[in-house]
Amino acid sequence: MKIGVDLDNTICNTSDLVNKYAQEYALTKKINFDDIFEDEKIKEDFFFKYTTDIFTKVSIKDNASEVINRLREKGCKIYVITARSNYFIAKEIDVLEPTSNWLIKNNIVVDKIITNCYGPTKAIACRDNNIDLMIDDDLYNCQMVNKLGVKYLLFDEKNRYNESNKVTNWLEVEKYIEGNE
Repeated sequence: MKIGVDLDNTICNTSDLVNKYAQEYALTKKINFDDIFEDEKIKEDFFFKYTTDIFTKVSIKDNASEVINRLREKGCKIYVITARSNYFIAKEIDVLEPTSNWLIKNNIVVDKIITNCYGPTKAIACRDNNIDLMIDDDLYNCQMVNKLGVKYLLFDEKNRYNESNKVTNWLEVEKYIEGNE
């Protein structure tokens, strides 16, 4: 089975770290927290300043490494398919470098990393790589991959959605896959 896995907010706790840095940035710049995400110029400055730190310092979700590695041991191929791109990081850094280093640091072995994929481009990456199942925290991404015939699991640890094929943690991911192999 080929499994596509989103990275931010699926394997790691990206929103938590973004919010921490956004609070710090708002205090430093003496601006309103919401302005960071509503004003494009401020948003660009914020992410350019913090993206590399976010990519390298983000914490891993409970059981993510263990489950992913057990799936690989059972013969599954793991493809990280992420929206991460070079847009908000220094030009001399390729987004693959901090992403690969973070995965290695967190003992996650994957077969391939595909970047710059969101919505339709994520769906095309799934189709072109013959992904059997995509795991993502973004309902829009899940809907897009589903339109191209790829099964999905919505990683929804905050119970925001009422989807029949959602999971709230990595142990549920493992249980779902074991029951559908």
